[in-house]
Amino acid sequence: MKRLIFIFGCFLLLAACGTKSDPDKSDKQASEVKTMSAEASTTKEAKVDAPTKRDIDMNDNYPWQWAFPQKLKEFIDNGKIVYLWSDAPALEEQNMHAITSEPIKSDARNAKDPKEQKQEELQSMSEYTKVFVYEMKKENIGHTEYLDQLSRVSDLMASGNLNEAKSTLDQAKQIRTGQ
Repeated sequence: MKRLIFIFGCFLLLAACGTKSDPDKSDKQASEVKTMSAEASTTKEAKVDAPTKRDIDMNDNYPWQWAFPQKLKEFIDNGKIVYLWSDAPALEEQNMHAITSEPIKSDARNAKDPKEQKQEELQSMSEYTKVFVYEMKKENIGHTEYLDQLSRVSDLMASGNLNEAKSTLDQAKQIRTGQ
């Protein structure tokens, strides 16, 4: 019995010593918890970082070189990463080419009317641009002013208003690059 009381006494002594709190340590732990909580809430409010890798292997091609716009949108709707924010400069360049290039003269291999062919190219790039804007807005990466301008470029190309499309594309590029 004495042994049982001795063990019980030791247990109580150890428990009492182990629960003694150090005020400095408690304050440090509390401030760490507050700091981690503040960091977590700040992270939630920040915009989402743009993806840097595609979910689909395009063999080093851009999306507009790889598949039709409808197929790309289907991939996006299924949660795949198709376009990257880093595609924006190349897309701008491709749009500028579509806007400023001269229609290809028809020959024996190309029986289409040059103006009709030019309009098809503009329409095609307009659709690719719409899908780019759609995905970037869906990814919530910000840059809404740029994306709104790019969407306007898409509409202007589709309608054949090339002078205004060119100047709007220049404005969009300035917004993107911060100039």
